[in-house]
Amino acid sequence: MSGVDALFAVERSLILDRIALSQDIMDAIEKSEGMLGHYLQLTMCCENKDWSSINKIPPVERAKLNHSFIEAMMWANDIVRDLN
Repeated sequence: MSGVDALFAVERSLILDRIALSQDIMDAIEKSEGMLGHYLQLTMCCENKDWSSINKIPPVERAKLNHSFIEAMMWANDIVRDLN
């Protein structure tokens, strides 16, 4: 949901009500709860360039986060390229 609500100028809750998502995913998006909420928060720190929060993460976990974020960015770029 990273910015999708802003993209469509619609409240996040309205979008979430129309998408079939598990409760774990809903809790992560709406309340930053659970393991998925933790990962979402880390992703948002990367997107927002919140380096102070990222620097608090142990180096091994930070390296995994960086690798996963780069892979996600490459995947998103591939999707956009394929749509064009």
